[in-house]
Amino acid sequence: MDSVIDKYAEELRYKVFQAENKYTSVPGSKALVEHLQKNSDEFVSGIASGGFEKTAKFKLELLGINFPDENIYCSGKYRTKHEMINAFIFKENAAGRNFENIYYVGDREYDYTVSKETNIGFIGIDYENKGKLKALGIEKVISDFEPMEKFLELI
Repeated sequence: MDSVIDKYAEELRYKVFQAENKYTSVPGSKALVEHLQKNSDEFVSGIASGGFEKTAKFKLELLGINFPDENIYCSGKYRTKHEMINAFIFKENAAGRNFENIYYVGDREYDYTVSKETNIGFIGIDYENKGKLKALGIEKVISDFEPMEKFLELI
């Protein structure tokens, strides 16, 4: 499995470097992550990726987002996003952090379903302005993270 993941990561790197500017972040995401990390007494953030750890870290690196390894949860260790979220919450609770509010930020219907099934809040990000999340009746939907205050008001 490791050799398959290594080959996939190698192909991803090759494809990304051949297609200039193909990988972009949602506007304001880097500043938001930096703000959340800077205010770690008030916020804790994690990443639940359906991809592998190696490729998730590569994508973050491409976007210039520095994220602590211990808060990146990927499919290499977990089978579902449910497991990733529960592992993150368990780790933080074991460290003595109890959450007042927990939000899952996602861009797909599946993300919304996971948030409902794990009983946490959901904020939709519709950066392509397709309206799919709003059509599902999701009230908290934004197109990007600018200005940051717009997002922070939702949580």
